[in-house]
Amino acid sequence: MYKLETVLKGIGGQRNFLRNCLVTDIPNEKKIKVINLDSFKEKWELSHGHYFYHVYNDEIIADNLSFYNLDKELTFSNPFDYKLNISSHNENGISILRQILKWEKIGTKYNITSQHHIFDLNNKKFIKENLTELPGGSADFIKDNLLVYGHKQSKLIIYDYEQEKIIWEKDFAEECTYKDPISLTEKWHKGEISNLYEYSNDKFIITTKYITFCLDIKKREQLWKSNNYGAYIILNDIAFAYTNGGSIAKIDLKTGEIISNQGEYFTLPDLPPVNHERLGEIHISASGSKMVFHDNSLWYLIHSNGYSFIVKINPETFDYEWIHQIDTIDEVKDIRFYKDKMYLYDIGNKLHVYLKV
Repeated sequence: MYKLETVLKGIGGQRNFLRNCLVTDIPNEKKIKVINLDSFKEKWELSHGHYFYHVYNDEIIADNLSFYNLDKELTFSNPFDYKLNISSHNENGISILRQILKWEKIGTKYNITSQHHIFDLNNKKFIKENLTELPGGSADFIKDNLLVYGHKQSKLIIYDYEQEKIIWEKDFAEECTYKDPISLTEKWHKGEISNLYEYSNDKFIITTKYITFCLDIKKREQLWKSNNYGAYIILNDIAFAYTNGGSIAKIDLKTGEIISNQGEYFTLPDLPPVNHERLGEIHISASGSKMVFHDNSLWYLIHSNGYSFIVKINPETFDYEWIHQIDTIDEVKDIRFYKDKMYLYDIGNKLHVYLKV
């Protein structure tokens, strides 16, 4: 399993692994730092004019399109006298650059006028310039010449940047309305996209509060609709859907049907109680925040009654194969695996590093 090796403090919300180094931001500061994962010592830090950065291939992209390598050498910088920052990019290096044209404060709100450019991170070249009518917010996916928008919105929007127009919209507001089951009121809430997941080239899984869809964005058609819910872990044509309340299901993505537990969500059992020296036994429910698939197993972060655990789950039977209590008073919110180590991140800006043994 895994054994605790060290705990790194002062780690920010952005964490990227790059050639056996950890690239992260410094909490509440406009700074980036790089840590060697063999010695766990800081290699260098960099001040830049933004709270966010990007990592692509072997380079770190800081404020105003400034590219740095792991030796802190500036390898490319913005060739223009106006400021450019990456809004989003895909695994092929196609990115959206945002240029703010006007920034004004009206009362307590800010009104921002901007235009966008499509930029190739591999060749450091502009593909398309001066796009002024993109949908609001950052694109969730860049798929060939299509920009996909929808997270936390009622509409899925597909924008073709070559044609410079929206080519498809699907509104979930009415179709996915719901009542909150724990609310004492009878108020209806409009449907909103919870998450988007790319599946099998041109297909996307779209989840709302209680309904899931499979859409083909190239053909612009709906393939299936189901009453499945939760966050998805996609593995080829199979997915695991899980909820914060400890329910899980294995799903056939070709049809949307549940293929585990006789077609029903399985409720994970409670963990063994924790013995508190003053309060006695503390109940631990299987209430979790994050689940990932790694090394043919499901790994689930559980936080219950002030205690955090990492649990290894058999993906076929959903049995617990390893339960480990994490030594922290802060809730653990993220889990990553890199090489032979497991990295658990808590809300106290600490990274718990475990070595596989």
